[in-house]
Amino acid sequence: MAEATLEERVATLEQLVAQLIHTSKRTARKKDWRRTIGMFDGDPIMQEIIEEGRRLHTEEATQAHMAWHERAGALGGGTAARFRCRRIRVIAKE
Repeated sequence: MAEATLEERVATLEQLVAQLIHTSKRTARKKDWRRTIGMFDGDPIMQEIIEEGRRLHTEEATQAHMAWHERAGALGGGTAARFRCRRIRVIAKE
Protein backbone atom coordinates (compact mmCIF):
# COMPACT_ATOMS: atom_id res chain seq x y z
CA MET A 1 0.00 0.00 0.00
CA ALA A 2 2.85 2.37 0.78
CA GLU A 3 4.28 1.81 -2.69
CA ALA A 4 0.99 2.78 -4.35
CA THR A 5 0.86 5.98 -2.33
CA LEU A 6 4.43 6.75 -3.25
CA GLU A 7 3.71 6.04 -6.93
CA GLU A 8 0.66 8.27 -6.80
CA ARG A 9 2.66 11.06 -5.18
CA VAL A 10 5.39 10.79 -7.82
CA ALA A 11 2.78 10.81 -10.60
CA THR A 12 1.15 13.91 -9.10
CA LEU A 13 4.52 15.66 -8.83
CA GLU A 14 5.35 14.78 -12.42
CA GLN A 15 2.05 16.25 -13.58
CA LEU A 16 2.67 19.45 -11.59
CA VAL A 17 6.17 19.81 -12.99
CA ALA A 18 4.87 19.29 -16.52
CA GLN A 19 2.21 21.95 -15.96
CA LEU A 20 4.78 24.40 -14.56
CA ILE A 21 7.11 23.84 -17.50
CA HIS A 22 4.27 24.32 -19.97
CA THR A 23 3.07 27.47 -18.20
CA SER A 24 6.55 28.97 -17.99
CA LYS A 25 7.13 28.39 -21.70
CA ARG A 26 3.83 30.04 -22.57
CA THR A 27 4.31 33.08 -20.37
CA ALA A 28 8.03 33.57 -20.96
CA ARG A 29 8.64 37.11 -22.12
CA LYS A 30 10.81 37.77 -25.10
CA LYS A 31 14.04 39.62 -24.48
CA ASP A 32 13.39 43.22 -25.29
CA TRP A 33 15.70 46.17 -24.66
CA ARG A 34 12.69 48.34 -23.86
CA ARG A 35 12.11 46.41 -20.64
CA THR A 36 15.26 47.99 -19.21
CA ILE A 37 14.13 51.60 -19.72
CA GLY A 38 13.79 53.28 -16.36
CA MET A 39 15.35 50.37 -14.51
CA PHE A 40 17.82 52.65 -12.71
CA ASP A 41 15.65 55.75 -12.20
CA GLY A 42 16.36 57.28 -8.83
CA ASP A 43 19.26 54.92 -8.10
CA PRO A 44 21.99 57.07 -6.48
CA ILE A 45 24.79 54.68 -7.44
CA MET A 46 23.75 54.74 -11.10
CA GLN A 47 23.53 58.55 -11.02
CA GLU A 48 27.07 58.65 -9.66
CA ILE A 49 28.26 56.34 -12.46
CA ILE A 50 26.59 58.53 -15.10
CA GLU A 51 28.07 61.73 -13.67
CA GLU A 52 31.55 60.20 -13.54
CA GLY A 53 31.21 59.01 -17.14
CA ARG A 54 30.18 62.48 -18.27
CA ARG A 55 33.07 64.04 -16.39
CA LEU A 56 35.57 61.62 -17.97
CA HIS A 57 34.11 62.20 -21.43
CA THR A 58 34.37 65.98 -21.07
CA GLU A 59 37.91 65.73 -19.73
CA GLU A 60 39.06 63.44 -22.55
CA ALA A 61 37.38 65.59 -25.19
CA THR A 62 39.10 68.71 -23.82
CA GLN A 63 42.49 66.98 -23.79
CA ALA A 64 42.01 65.72 -27.35
CA HIS A 65 40.98 69.20 -28.51
CA MET A 66 44.04 70.80 -26.90
CA ALA A 67 46.34 68.14 -28.35
CA TRP A 68 44.89 68.82 -31.79
CA HIS A 69 45.52 72.53 -31.46
CA GLU A 70 49.08 71.88 -30.32
CA ARG A 71 49.74 69.72 -33.37
CA ALA A 72 48.17 72.35 -35.60
CA GLY A 73 50.32 75.09 -34.12
CA ALA A 74 47.31 76.97 -32.85
CA LEU A 75 48.53 77.71 -29.34
CA GLY A 76 49.48 81.23 -30.34
CA GLY A 77 45.97 81.86 -31.61
CA GLY A 78 45.08 84.24 -34.42
CA THR A 79 43.70 83.75 -37.90
CA ALA A 80 46.77 81.98 -39.27
CA ALA A 81 46.66 79.41 -36.48
CA ARG A 82 42.95 78.76 -37.07
CA PHE A 83 43.57 78.36 -40.77
CA ARG A 84 46.36 75.83 -40.13
CA CYS A 85 44.12 73.91 -37.74
CA ARG A 86 41.25 73.77 -40.26
CA ARG A 87 43.59 72.78 -43.07
CA ILE A 88 44.98 69.87 -41.04
CA ARG A 89 41.45 68.70 -40.20
CA VAL A 90 40.45 68.73 -43.87
CA ILE A 91 43.58 66.83 -44.86
CA ALA A 92 43.06 64.33 -42.04
CA LYS A 93 39.49 63.59 -43.16
CA GLU A 94 40.54 62.67 -46.69
